[in-house]
Amino acid sequence: MVYFGGWKYEEVQEWCAENGITLKYSEEYHMQTPKDELIFQQIAAGTVVQPGDKQKVIVSLGKPTVMKCTTKQEVDAKVREIQSKNGRITVNYTYHLDTTKAPDQVISISERVDNNQVVADVVLSKGDNIWLENIEGLKWEDLVANPYNYSEQDELVQQLFAAAEAKGVKIIRKYTSATEGIDKDGTIMEVSRSDRMPLKGESYISENTIINVTIYDSNAQ
Repeated sequence: MVYFGGWKYEEVQEWCAENGITLKYSEEYHMQTPKDELIFQQIAAGTVVQPGDKQKVIVSLGKPTVMKCTTKQEVDAKVREIQSKNGRITVNYTYHLDTTKAPDQVISISERVDNNQVVADVVLSKGDNIWLENIEGLKWEDLVANPYNYSEQDELVQQLFAAAEAKGVKIIRKYTSATEGIDKDGTIMEVSRSDRMPLKGESYISENTIINVTIYDSNAQ
């Protein structure tokens, strides 16, 4: 028996066929051995073999990777397959806003080797997000930072709210008289996101996020 180290599987097949050896093989992932080269041979080199003897080999699938996956489901399935064939891989997921991709679609994948295993950093889309626009003359940031300067009846405010609602953003208006120093109905007291994240225009907002607006009304109960 020869030593198959560094041989391609096709070369092993050819040698075994020429020498009447029955070949059986399995596949495993391997961090150092290139794809299609042998990791292990059962009958050691130098052993005398006869036609009909059986040689078992393990063929390398190469270094584990999830680079070709396009969804979280595909990544998870690939990881299970890799681990079932002795591959060593860890996946770290992060989510970014991206209206161009559906939820759990892959935005990007980067891989590195750490402690003799592959570590894959996978960025996934949150999906279903809305681009929250400012309008000319008024920015969401200004309304959040200085709400008392604006009234619900201001034309720019109405345009800003209408543009957001037209895109599917839900705006809830709460009217209250419980305040001091304000005597003009319609004055905006506070504007915030329901998830308490910073609210600004020209950015993504998730579809299920509500914008809460508190407005002064002397007649409110």
